[in-house]
Amino acid sequence: PSKRISLMSSMDLENEIKERFQRFSEQFPLHIETPVEISWVETPNKFWIRHPGADQVLALITAKYYRSMGKLIVGQPRIHTNGIYLYMKNDHIYRMKLISLNEGQLMDTGESHVSIKNSELHACPSFLRELRPIAFQSSLANVELSNGSWKSDLYRSLRSFLCSLKVELRVQVVQENKYTLQVFLFDKTGPIFDMFKNTNQNEIICHITKKEIFIGDIHIEELKMHVQHFGKVINLKTGLLFSFVLNSELSKYERGIAQIQEIYNKRLKIPIRNPPSTEFQIVVAKLKSIWARCMITKKYESGYGLYNIDTGEEEDGIREVYELYEDIASLPCFLHECELFGYDKYNEDDLFIGRSLIVHEKIVDICVKRRNATMNFVDIYV
Repeated sequence: PSKRISLMSSMDLENEIKERFQRFSEQFPLHIETPVEISWVETPNKFWIRHPGADQVLALITAKYYRSMGKLIVGQPRIHTNGIYLYMKNDHIYRMKLISLNEGQLMDTGESHVSIKNSELHACPSFLRELRPIAFQSSLANVELSNGSWKSDLYRSLRSFLCSLKVELRVQVVQENKYTLQVFLFDKTGPIFDMFKNTNQNEIICHITKKEIFIGDIHIEELKMHVQHFGKVINLKTGLLFSFVLNSELSKYERGIAQIQEIYNKRLKIPIRNPPSTEFQIVVAKLKSIWARCMITKKYESGYGLYNIDTGEEEDGIREVYELYEDIASLPCFLHECELFGYDKYNEDDLFIGRSLIVHEKIVDICVKRRNATMNFVDIYV
């Protein structure tokens, strides 16, 4: 998938790195809901956000310096706190700012307290040192704590929630200073937390618990990082997004869908009427003549917005949903949501090349390069 990058000259790569850094380091606008990804969570109220697609920059840096890292040696006397260096982690190259002589922070993800050895640091070219970070330190706005600290159970719940959320996030910056953005977080259903001061911590925990329904036992284990996986493209979405099922689990996946059809074609079905809580509830609906397990993402007066957890497709305006029977609820979800890594979906050439690699219902070989709260970012080998 790096064919286009590998054909670029060194100067072309440098110019493209500068251009994309400029784009992804632009400040989030005040009081406007903007798509976002969370790249690192240090504490419940100290996390880093980035513009979606910012990983493209790190892919370009890796492409430019991967083969020459050994030449960018840093001598012991030159290492100092607050210096900026290149650092390789999991075959990807990052800009690192030293916090101390043996600890650093990855500037473009926010990951901090990374233990390092002097031998792992490499000289950072001057043009890279001058570029602003693409990760922005943030905290939740208007959440005031009665004793000035987070309860331990809220700490665990909120951190897990921010790292594991399975839906798209948006952010609204309400205040900014030199170091931290005060933000509200939104998902498809609206604001994630109440926008009022002195928010009750127990209410936040309950709210998170509701949204974690889809994150629990219904889903299979995540794809392993930096390992090749063979599987089938189930659904080619917009941009460079696609849904994927492992080859080793394909027969179980197909049997599960067949089982859903058999059960719901035979049994008496009564639509759910005004469920007391619809947010992220798993139900069954008939979509294009096929019975499907779905997550409710929206509630309208005339119907529901649904996410098909077995194909990755989204449907709006579905009028009837049905109870999820226990024998179907026990079926795992085999689907993995993926986005092609190292391509710019806003660039016509990248989009054309990338989509030519993702063929609907084709068996492909992928490798997860990184993941965030909502997506696996993958290479496809052809």
